[in-house]
Amino acid sequence: MATIAQLRKGLAATTVPDDIAKALIAGASPLWLSSDSGAQLAEDLALCHPPLKRAEVRARAVAAEEGWRLTVVAHDRKGLLADTAAILSRADYSVRGASVATWNELDLALHAMTVCGPAPSDAELDELGAALRAASNGTRPEPKFSPVGRAFVRRTGEANGDAMISVVAPDQAGLLAAICSWFAESDTSIEAAWITGDDEANDVFVVSGDVDVAGLERRLTAEGEGGSITDLAGDMFAQARDLGEGLVRTGVDVLKGLFARK
Repeated sequence: MATIAQLRKGLAATTVPDDIAKALIAGASPLWLSSDSGAQLAEDLALCHPPLKRAEVRARAVAAEEGWRLTVVAHDRKGLLADTAAILSRADYSVRGASVATWNELDLALHAMTVCGPAPSDAELDELGAALRAASNGTRPEPKFSPVGRAFVRRTGEANGDAMISVVAPDQAGLLAAICSWFAESDTSIEAAWITGDDEANDVFVVSGDVDVAGLERRLTAEGEGGSITDLAGDMFAQARDLGEGLVRTGVDVLKGLFARK
């Protein structure tokens, strides 16, 4: 988990003004703070300055341990994460992890995705960038998703008054895009997220708004794969709840430390 000192040190080496840096750090979600090193998150935050133009989308791609990492910064809007996930899925990229942060008072959203395989070429990055800009202007991609196996969706707690939604499902192409599109279509905002997966996705979303968990579960489950939750799925939900609640508690403690310092 990134510390405040690490974020401060990383941002000090950028052109981000002190007041903007302080606002970004203070408004960061605990889940996002826990998602990577301070140096990596500081580099992501550096994309937030100078202020974005209307409909501007900024992105960068860097090598990661298990592939490459795509970071996107844009004005906050419903469906932003869904669009990015759908664009990657339609280009046959496989997302293995993601983190999300939003700053309502700054009208900013940032998300970073770890993508499997070799990093894209400059031409491929240009295509991804063009698709992201088109989505920001209203030309939104359709998720490429046909469910396989049984999915389980449950409310597993709260974070700062928002619902914590856990999803356990067979990992497959388009899964993240399908989940995020469901939230967007339900007029629900993703405030933070912790996405992990290999053969099995075990994701935690902090969302603002009403969520039809049964409806989302049906959307993510293949026809004929109904039935009761197994002991294994129950254990995984307990792990997701404990993970999410633990990250929230740790993040709150870190942020308290920030305000205790002069």
